[in-house]
Amino acid sequence: MLVRTPTFLLTLVATIKNRSRLFSLLVAVSMGIPLSVGVLAKPSALAQIKTAGTTSVVLSPAGLTFFDQTIGSTSPSESVSLTNNGTTPLHIAKVVVSAPFTVQSGCGTTLVAGGSCNITVHFRPKELALDTGTLTVTSGDAGSPHVIPLQGKGVASAVNAIPSSLDFGGEALNATSGRASVTLANTSGVQVSISSIVANGDFAQTNNCGKSILPSLASACRIDITFTPTAGGTRTGSIVVTNSASGSPHVIPLRGVGGVSDLDFTPTSLHFGSVLLGGKSAPSTILLTNNGSTPVNFISILGSGDYQESNNCGSSLAAGRTCQLSVVFTPSGSGTRNGRITISDTDPATLQTVALAGVGKVPVSTVTVSPRAGSVTPNQVVKFAAAVSGVPSKDVSWAVDGIPGGSAAVGTIDTSGMYTPPKSSGRHTIQATSNADTSQTAVSFAYVTNYGGTYTYHNDNMRTGQNLNETVLSPGNVNSAQFGKIFSFPVDGKIYAQPLYVSHVIMKGKVHNVVYVVTEHDSVYAFDADNVQSQPLWKTSFINAAAGITTLTIGDSGIVDITCDSMSPEVGVTGTPVIDRPNNTIYLVARTKEVSGSTTTFVQRLHALDITNGNERPNSPVTIQAKAPGNGVGSDGQGNVLFDPLTNNQRPGLLLLNGTVYITWASFCDPRSYHGWVMGYDAKSLQQLTVFTTTPNGSRGGIWASGAAPAADLNGNIYFATGNGTFDGNLGGTDYSQSILKLATGGGSLNLVDYFAPFNAYFINPPDLDLGAGGVTLIPDQPIAPTHLLVGGGKQGTVYLLDRDNMGQSNSSNDNQIVSSLIHAVGGASAGDHGIWPKGAYWQHQIYYVGTGDVPKAYRLYNGQLSTSPVSQAVPFFGYPGGLPAISSEQARNGIVWVVWEGTVQHAGAVLYAFDAADLSVRLYASTGVGTGRGIQFGIPTVANGKVYVGTASELDVFGLLP
Repeated sequence: MLVRTPTFLLTLVATIKNRSRLFSLLVAVSMGIPLSVGVLAKPSALAQIKTAGTTSVVLSPAGLTFFDQTIGSTSPSESVSLTNNGTTPLHIAKVVVSAPFTVQSGCGTTLVAGGSCNITVHFRPKELALDTGTLTVTSGDAGSPHVIPLQGKGVASAVNAIPSSLDFGGEALNATSGRASVTLANTSGVQVSISSIVANGDFAQTNNCGKSILPSLASACRIDITFTPTAGGTRTGSIVVTNSASGSPHVIPLRGVGGVSDLDFTPTSLHFGSVLLGGKSAPSTILLTNNGSTPVNFISILGSGDYQESNNCGSSLAAGRTCQLSVVFTPSGSGTRNGRITISDTDPATLQTVALAGVGKVPVSTVTVSPRAGSVTPNQVVKFAAAVSGVPSKDVSWAVDGIPGGSAAVGTIDTSGMYTPPKSSGRHTIQATSNADTSQTAVSFAYVTNYGGTYTYHNDNMRTGQNLNETVLSPGNVNSAQFGKIFSFPVDGKIYAQPLYVSHVIMKGKVHNVVYVVTEHDSVYAFDADNVQSQPLWKTSFINAAAGITTLTIGDSGIVDITCDSMSPEVGVTGTPVIDRPNNTIYLVARTKEVSGSTTTFVQRLHALDITNGNERPNSPVTIQAKAPGNGVGSDGQGNVLFDPLTNNQRPGLLLLNGTVYITWASFCDPRSYHGWVMGYDAKSLQQLTVFTTTPNGSRGGIWASGAAPAADLNGNIYFATGNGTFDGNLGGTDYSQSILKLATGGGSLNLVDYFAPFNAYFINPPDLDLGAGGVTLIPDQPIAPTHLLVGGGKQGTVYLLDRDNMGQSNSSNDNQIVSSLIHAVGGASAGDHGIWPKGAYWQHQIYYVGTGDVPKAYRLYNGQLSTSPVSQAVPFFGYPGGLPAISSEQARNGIVWVVWEGTVQHAGAVLYAFDAADLSVRLYASTGVGTGRGIQFGIPTVANGKVYVGTASELDVFGLLP
């Protein structure tokens, strides 16, 4: 599924709701099911009723939904696959459809045992209405006739826009909003010429529509729109599309609010002058006044850099009222120290900032201290050294935060400069004073941090990507003068998985902070995370060339596809492991190719290793095998689809939930004969407990998500996105490609309880507009309904905001059944790669994405809705495959967005970027030219206890505060 494919965004417009309900009824009637059952059954339940009478004939998908079609025109074709799973040839008597649908059958009169053929259906509406019909196949099979439902809607115009209008919300005067997009599509059977596309009002547009739109789903084009208010208040405008279709010109209404900010800052900036390192300034005050006529609600007020902010503003400021911000400057380094107060609120301006500046002053002294800063966990010590007039000296006295020798509260330091930290986290000033001249002093900093570790993909089971316990790294000290690459560890293969981190691991009687890395060479490494020991603490390998056990290669797939070269030269351990910290166990899946004489087998195994020594736990490893009820591709002819250890690739991270290890799969080099799989294993016995497949009666529907692990909520439900393949869940089938699924885990089994599929799920398969590329992020509980939210998206670049308690399932005309969506919000506008590949991250009411062909963006989540355009965005531009953001912060303070750029085109070293999470336009750091290992796809940095760990193709690079 790691296939790089040019994409166009295919979407259309309509308004019919509750259509899946209507078609559940239609399917029930066609099957002779009593209406009381057909009306009440969910699609999954209906599918179970339907499957009970399964014969040797399988039609896939279980129904067809057509895009809205202009009256009198013929739609593009849609296909139904007919498969004979019997042991004898199948006689086909007739294949018919009801009007206004037409059919062409490529099946002939006889279909061989095990064979498949395609039936082509078109839709030609005659009126402005929802049309329903059926496809009926009459054959010699015992279950004949076989019937599936058809649906489509007739519309008046061949040109449709999605969405049909845009509201940009508030924007400051003469400031340009982020881009919002509309897709223009031709649903007719004839070419539509475009005379002009014109933006009116305070709006501007660019587009890739050209002079015409062909009568093809793949010809949909895109209009990108920005808003720059030139006056205050509500500003309206439009996009006018003049064309040859009926109803021309087509008008897309636009709206936004402009104006001078209702909030007034006094002063508008602050300069603190010079402050000695180790000291802090007196507080300075900023008065914030609401000069508007309505209250302003504060979403966040964040200080960054070497500045700490407090305020009495509360959550809202009434009209005409004033509140106060107090700011203190505590320099972490010398020279000019810039920072800002960033305010996100409901004022028309998107973000408002107050610039802060000061100078960190180093006292003129003959004494110096090294390192300039040290980070340490409570189980460690750090050695500081002093020099007098450039000569190392022990003739100094040491103090911590002004206390000679320190104390239990701030940490102690002995006469040799050895610092022992307290149990609590914080920053402390280390001071060395010359005994010969007590006026000569120098300072350094000790950062104490007590983050326990990153045990799973993207930091937590909700996959937010945030580490809220980073007390060392901040927008104040992450800069090229204070932060950079400090060491690296060589490895024997590519590191696709996220590095995992565990503090305070006891190995052979010694305490280590440990970073765990897996490679495509089927190896697991445990490294001392602080480089106290440069060699691996332990290494475990799952291959043995002498015994014929090796990793796989692309050639083993049997598919010649240069787009799979990212997985070369070998495939071993790909998915991010998961660590059970209470039991000191790491779980992972390793792939091997095993040759014995003339026999070659491909094996996948679940391993459980002791994190203290790398040894296998009892019952480990276990060979992965599975089957599930179904008649889709790869079925055994006895009503089961089988797991293929060669075809299926374990790309996503693992999930540990309530004592069960959950593993998911997509494909190896994207053949067509695979399914998406979810398997659950008991974490102690490694016994397989449950199996679920996404397309049991179809094909594909892989779970890969650019490496993202499935997410889980506190109620034990699992969420993930699926990719290209068969989708018929809205019509009573059991196949759920191009969907976001919710599985319940109660009772030791996996049960589909809800799902969401985009209205155009059928039509994003052919151009590989894979919804499953982006993964999902669960949002922490919100203060208003819906309280349980989820965001996800794929290669279309559309961000979907879902209610986890009512995911919306499918509406074939639009996506109005969900909380909201941002059409084409992420990704570039070119005809090349774009959209959401790696998933997003969440912090402080903002969703962060770094799309392919796009810049890093932050969308605000407020009152259950996402902002139409980004509240902030960054430079640089990220080409294929975009980036995967990770967040570090000290709770709501000092947020940093970290992103690794692969550098595919240049095949160059990975680049680590850091941006201020409060305002992405502030770039803090870029490692360009530092000398890192070659980047890999979908790399994700792990931030832990003052260091950033970046996996590459040949080494683990480690960044931190420079000595």
